[in-house]
Amino acid sequence: MGTRKGPRVSVVIIAHNREKTIASTVLLLRHLISDVAVPDIVVMDNGSTDRTPHLVTRCGARAVRYSRRMPRKDFIRRALQVGKESSADLLLILDILGDNTAEDANALVRASIEEGSRFTSAFVKPVRGDDTIGCWAISGRELSGLDLVHGRVEEVLMDAARSGKLPMKVVHQDIRSSTKFQKKKLFNFPRGHLIGRAWTFALNNPFKFYGGLGLMVLLLSLLTGFHTVMFFYNNGYLSYVPALATIVLVMVGGFLMVAGLMLNALNVLVEKLEAMMRWM
Repeated sequence: MGTRKGPRVSVVIIAHNREKTIASTVLLLRHLISDVAVPDIVVMDNGSTDRTPHLVTRCGARAVRYSRRMPRKDFIRRALQVGKESSADLLLILDILGDNTAEDANALVRASIEEGSRFTSAFVKPVRGDDTIGCWAISGRELSGLDLVHGRVEEVLMDAARSGKLPMKVVHQDIRSSTKFQKKKLFNFPRGHLIGRAWTFALNNPFKFYGGLGLMVLLLSLLTGFHTVMFFYNNGYLSYVPALATIVLVMVGGFLMVAGLMLNALNVLVEKLEAMMRWM
């Protein structure tokens, strides 16, 4: 059996409690990349409490396990160190917390091969979440020049991923930004802005966001309803303003909770359809 040819790719997958998907991710990633490169897959387990590390070793990949969960930026630094020590031609970091997939990683590997010596870096934005870098690739020669001891590379990467911009040399692109699979931002808010964070949370967790708002509105309606009853009890006639406010609040609260349920169901449906389309 001949030796496989192609660039050596160090793949670092960052995972936490992904026993349902980690095996399929590792096996599919190895299958896709092995056609064009020689992959070395390492799964960095960020304090999982399920069978994620066990399944990784069963799939033939290396598992680096940490007993307690660490901040994402610390894991990014360690992933960069793993790639630098491997002396591979390409380092690929797949942070599956953001729901990025093996297909995203495969797209980056093939982009690096097509660009050849011009390639420095490329990325796929996280599908969801702020505390993730999505899927990111950097050439071995660029990686060798990074100062991982005194630099703040991992913080720069996290900031860049949140803003959707990774300013690298020569080639820097979001591989999936022009496809129908990439979710587009309707509004852009400054990083860390309260409205921006709330908007992101509402998009990714509609049931929790709108359901929580609806619950708060319903609790407020209880207060106005209690005030209406006490006013009628003490004065013998109905105060129309708090009574009307109670009715409106009940209607708004109920609407928000139903809207949260419907939007959450729509999100799940869209994600299922996108997953099906990727395999077509």
